[in-house]
Amino acid sequence: GGSSGGSAALVASGEVDYSIACDQGGSIRIPACFCGVVGYKPTHGLLPYTGIISMDPTLDHIGPIARTVRGCADVAQVLAGKDGHDPRQADAPAPGTLDLTSNLPGDVAAAQRLLSSVKIGVLKEGFGFPQSEKDVDAKILESSEAMRKGGATVFDISVPYHLDGGHIWTAIGVDGLAVEQFVIGGAGPFLSKGHYIPSLSRAMQRGRAAKAADTASGTNKIFALLGAYMQEHFGGEYYGLGQNLSAELTRAYDQALEACDVFVMPCLPMVAPSLPTEDLSLADYVGHALAMIPNTAPINVSGHPAITVPAGLVRGLPVGVMFVGRKNDDARVLQIAAAYEAIRGPLALPAGYC
Repeated sequence: GGSSGGSAALVASGEVDYSIACDQGGSIRIPACFCGVVGYKPTHGLLPYTGIISMDPTLDHIGPIARTVRGCADVAQVLAGKDGHDPRQADAPAPGTLDLTSNLPGDVAAAQRLLSSVKIGVLKEGFGFPQSEKDVDAKILESSEAMRKGGATVFDISVPYHLDGGHIWTAIGVDGLAVEQFVIGGAGPFLSKGHYIPSLSRAMQRGRAAKAADTASGTNKIFALLGAYMQEHFGGEYYGLGQNLSAELTRAYDQALEACDVFVMPCLPMVAPSLPTEDLSLADYVGHALAMIPNTAPINVSGHPAITVPAGLVRGLPVGVMFVGRKNDDARVLQIAAAYEAIRGPLALPAGYC
């Protein structure tokens, strides 16, 4: 699940300790959740995206996948800060000035001390989608109850705008993909100052000429065709509407986070499904892909920091709880996630894990 599936699989298999992943709609958090590891999407722009193929600069995020919250924090500590080449980093601190690792609780006692001053909102709209599995929702509620027992103040919150976040993401994402990957080849932050890779644009053009895109997934093809259609018939009208609405979605999350330090919900509404069969229709194929992202994609639109942490198993497959916090308050999000990890204790691993 997610375009950084290899990054998560390598960590889960024990082949590597850490990996780097990209996330425009959930592709750090989705594969991490499915593989039973930790995936951290920082505040938008905190880590430089320079040199990586873009989908849309306002959705692009880069972050680490590791077996623990500490592992993700260690990697982010090294990478965080302005690199001088990425216009996504307008609000990022200077390198070396942000401390993401010093105050992470490492045991139950430290976790309980930290949680005693923490307020956690359980996001109502993050549960109960048509595709949601009841056992997955229940597992996340168990996680919030564990944090309450660990000393946190836990209460329900509501952000109705969250349910519109996926639609806003689609308006931005399909047009952004069409421009970034079919106009300049994803080689830089289009129409912005920053570092571009002209050879990458040329390579993408050669691939299109050779019809290499014929081998792309059905989801990518649908998005590319829809983006081209939207550009041809509407220009950037719906992209602009999506960007304007993204500000309202961001404000809705910001207002919710005035009452709590983080809010939590299932990272994914289901456990990992079986691989699609060759006879699966294109509509069902794309539908399965988009069914994964109702909680992840809106947080790309808003740019808030989010991290998925394993919460247990359902039918022998991993489930992840996602923590979302205030922008540029990544250290606090990591601390709370690490506290949950400590009070949760060791988890059983799916069969075949290292």
